[in-house]
Amino acid sequence: MEEAVPFSIVSTVKALSGALRRDAEHDAEISREREKLWFKESSAKNLRNRDFLSPNTVLTTLYAGGEVPSDVLSGIRSLRGSGVLPMGATEVTAEGLRVCVDRCAAFKGVLCGITPYLRPAAQRQGCVLINCPALHTKQTVPSPDTLALGQLRTVLIADHLGAQLRRQGYTVSFCPALPQDSDIVNFLKTLGIDWPTVPVSWTNEDREEKMKKALETSTYRDREMERGKRRSRGEEIEGEKRGIKEEVRINLKQVLQDENLQGYDPSLGTCTVQREALCHLAQLDSATADFSVSTATALHVTSCQDEFRQQQTAMLWRAAGATAVQRLVICGPVKTPGIQMNAAQYLQLRKAQMKEASEMKYGDQVEGLYPEIPGGTELDFSSLKEEGEWLLLFNYLIPFSELLDQSGQILEHEGGTARVNLRTEQVCRFLVSLSKDFSSYYNRVHVLGGPQVCSVKCAPL
Repeated sequence: MEEAVPFSIVSTVKALSGALRRDAEHDAEISREREKLWFKESSAKNLRNRDFLSPNTVLTTLYAGGEVPSDVLSGIRSLRGSGVLPMGATEVTAEGLRVCVDRCAAFKGVLCGITPYLRPAAQRQGCVLINCPALHTKQTVPSPDTLALGQLRTVLIADHLGAQLRRQGYTVSFCPALPQDSDIVNFLKTLGIDWPTVPVSWTNEDREEKMKKALETSTYRDREMERGKRRSRGEEIEGEKRGIKEEVRINLKQVLQDENLQGYDPSLGTCTVQREALCHLAQLDSATADFSVSTATALHVTSCQDEFRQQQTAMLWRAAGATAVQRLVICGPVKTPGIQMNAAQYLQLRKAQMKEASEMKYGDQVEGLYPEIPGGTELDFSSLKEEGEWLLLFNYLIPFSELLDQSGQILEHEGGTARVNLRTEQVCRFLVSLSKDFSSYYNRVHVLGGPQVCSVKCAPL
């Protein structure tokens, strides 16, 4: 059985705009103008009497005296199309043209075919490497006690991006691989993050050597500066300790110019290759070994404090022969005024706060069973009459797949500068807002606590 096309706010607004102009066949030509013709309502107050509004200023522009022809109103009420919500009543008021969706039909269409609303609207192809510099080995493997809150944020966002991009069809890998059963791996599991691991005995020395040779023979190696720099015997010993017997310097500015890369720090100049950088490059090379070059993208998720260093690493990788498109996802600082806290301490604090809040509200024991959710064919959708129920469907469930789709669209279409803003905060804001509206709804409608049986309510949401 073929899956029905899910309702879409974007498709509905386009159809409404075409009907209002009476030129739906010229969709592509005026798509930008159409976005201004209608406003989707979102507040509980406005949703009591309308779902979409075309303001009077629009109507007076389109029609003499703002009088909407009866055939236009009839056309709006009979709108059909892929992803278009079923229309109900229309009314011209002092504010403009109000349109109400046929809510009973919309509830039935969504709740009887929920799956398409829980995934992105479009499926994409390509390989994405998500690199988290905070987890790369410096002197030792990172641990919860050494991970700063700003670094923890980059790990959480990296995991969030990976989940989003996978749902959109991308093949996603993470870098670096971490030692199995290490403290940091167990800590990430506590947070619900399944990071790739390797055996404790695993080494990447072969790839480190490969990266070293690639940089030694790179056309961007700055031999003149190497020859011009006199080093004492002490400096040579220090260089050997770093794992490089002969100092290798790479002209990063030349890499930027030759590759015509935009948005990088203009102060990137000549960089001495350190052992730490070789380890980082080897991990990147290993993680992209099976990627298709033509579609590979590397996202370096790092803090604003470490952005410059990661730009250096990205250019070193390019100088070593990497051809993947590289973008930087920059995370802002985590501010904790007057408090110094690492990742382990933060998790302990949040657990204690949530436990205390739960016990204050529910006591130390909560018992009960969630009622079984009936199938869509058993529901009476006409009983869904509260604005709160429609608000949850109209503002959250229907637009969710479009929200999930946005990061993939940005990755495909945004200009090729160093930074990319995938708007990771949008899903967080969406969930916070959803939580507030759910709480407000359940404060009024006691689905779980009341003795009466609710015919539908919003349990399926």
